[in-house]
Amino acid sequence: MSQPEQLLTWKMLRKKYLDIKLFDSARFYAERAWYDDPTDDNLYSLAETYFLEGKTKQAYLILTDAKHGQHSECKFMLAQCCVSLGKLEEAESLLLPHSRFVLVEQMTKDVAEHVPGGASGLFLMGRVCKRQQRFDVAEKCFQLAIQVLILSLSVPNSFIKIIL
Repeated sequence: MSQPEQLLTWKMLRKKYLDIKLFDSARFYAERAWYDDPTDDNLYSLAETYFLEGKTKQAYLILTDAKHGQHSECKFMLAQCCVSLGKLEEAESLLLPHSRFVLVEQMTKDVAEHVPGGASGLFLMGRVCKRQQRFDVAEKCFQLAIQVLILSLSVPNSFIKIIL
């Protein structure tokens, strides 16, 4: 079996075992894929498997130690790990768009569309702000999450005006 076929097989087996909650088997195949082809996609799959298995610290460590992980999905997964581990400031810095000069309080819809994880990332940012007792900012993040979600669904403008 060629390497691309083997990787595809491991990814399918990982998904199969995740679906039936056999995390040890799913982790085995995610690790095989990562070690044979260390790409952002395989790193994300491995970190997600650890996270779903309840091994949040392990997922955090592989995402922070890896030379990869600049992909939006990896940043979002790392932010999820940070929230679970109580590293709220780190989670917020990961979720802010590329420009470090953007503060959550100043975020607009255009900037918000570039948050890792999209609407889910904005929702996670809202949870972070809520846990930090920054309720006004949390509310803004939740509203932006809804706007980005609606825009990503290509809903007609007349419907968007009714909701917002």
